[in-house]
Amino acid sequence: MLLIQLQWSKNLNTDLFKSIALNMDTYKKLREMADKKFEMPQSLAKSASYFIQKAYVEYKANGNKSPR
Repeated sequence: MLLIQLQWSKNLNTDLFKSIALNMDTYKKLREMADKKFEMPQSLAKSASYFIQKAYVEYKANGNKSPR
């Protein structure tokens, strides 16, 4: 297992992927949406990308203004 982790870390392109930390409340909400929003459960990374892309499209459509 350690060898797989080391090999994976070595090949990870940090120009394409970044890590973020989520508080537990946000993590649980994202986990719930990842499990229930789609026909099949999605990874947290795919779910986060989906929701962020959707929000970004709305953000750009509103002239870069906050919905508040």
